[in-house]
Amino acid sequence: MKEQQETLPPDTVHAKALWKPGNRPFDNSMWLKIELPQGDRWLLWNKELGMKVKLPTEARLFNQPSEAGEIGWLPPGNYDIVVNSGEWSCIETDSGRVWLRTSRVLLEKPLDVQAVTNLIDVKTQTITYRFPIKDEVKHQAGYYAPQKVQANGKWISDTGEIWYRFEGKEGTEWILSS
Repeated sequence: MKEQQETLPPDTVHAKALWKPGNRPFDNSMWLKIELPQGDRWLLWNKELGMKVKLPTEARLFNQPSEAGEIGWLPPGNYDIVVNSGEWSCIETDSGRVWLRTSRVLLEKPLDVQAVTNLIDVKTQTITYRFPIKDEVKHQAGYYAPQKVQANGKWISDTGEIWYRFEGKEGTEWILSS
């Protein structure tokens, strides 16, 4: 599918169809099929949504809908989503509008992490992760010397993977159990 942009003068258009993906958390985006003199077009309805969302866990914040714009963490709470763009949502906070990557909120800070005090083996081939997500490598194999570290959390993914959380040299890290 090729994205095209057209500039239209202000006018009233006839909407022939409505499509809402609805397959992503907090996604309230809406596409309208509109009738124009030059043919039918799909329009991403880009108005402010006025949708409310309850975040049950912390979520990373961004100043733009891009990983490069990370600015901190948003505490759990109720927020207004004003715009959606793909897997990103712009929300209103007390300090202004910020973005969150809605598809990853519950992956980055899972709700059902069990408190544990297990000692886990870190080996030279152990890879550590920023979050319990395989594409979020924090340290490649060989970064840590062989040792035992104390886990402070255990999480089992929907696919049965067992992840352990611990405090490493540079903050929170995750290890996928083998």
